[in-house]
Amino acid sequence: MSGDLSGSSRAVDWAPSKAQWAWINLVGVAHIVLGFVGHFGAWALPRSASGGRFGLTDVVVVIAVTFVLMVVHELVHGLALLTLGHRPTFGLARVDRVVVGLTTTAPGVRMSRRAFDYVALAPLVLLTSATLSWAAYGPMGGAAVVPGAIHLGGCVGDLALVARASRTPQGSLIEDRQTGLRIHPPENTAARGHRD
Repeated sequence: MSGDLSGSSRAVDWAPSKAQWAWINLVGVAHIVLGFVGHFGAWALPRSASGGRFGLTDVVVVIAVTFVLMVVHELVHGLALLTLGHRPTFGLARVDRVVVGLTTTAPGVRMSRRAFDYVALAPLVLLTSATLSWAAYGPMGGAAVVPGAIHLGGCVGDLALVARASRTPQGSLIEDRQTGLRIHPPENTAARGHRD
């Protein structure tokens, strides 16, 4: 793996390799399946006695909500950055010139691991809670099942970044970039030890 920080006080850039992207995508598909089961259960259990319906209007709502969730996901990252006093910028994520998603970053901002985790995981926590609640209790709750599952699968990129950041030396600062992370280890990494 690139980005060995042992004894270095210089910043190291990290972006997923093609093999890591393949694993991230496989885990994402697994999250979509688990998200579907969970959201479907949240929708079906309260309706088991009366039955549920799913019509053409629901299909249109599913498609619209899926796209809205993509944008809201990035807005939640932006709001989390704002609560920390940082100015977010929004963009497109590309892999080999192909747009693969939307991004929210705060260029040049170095965050502690705790702050980085807060920003990275905020959409997963807030939007998954919201879609599960909508599926269980809201009108047209069935329309939350597929978008909620797809959103959960999309959160795997944030989870991969959090997992990589968790393997940095204690006291490192993390800079989120459109293509991955820039890790700024503390000056005395060699003296303190590290996990990588």
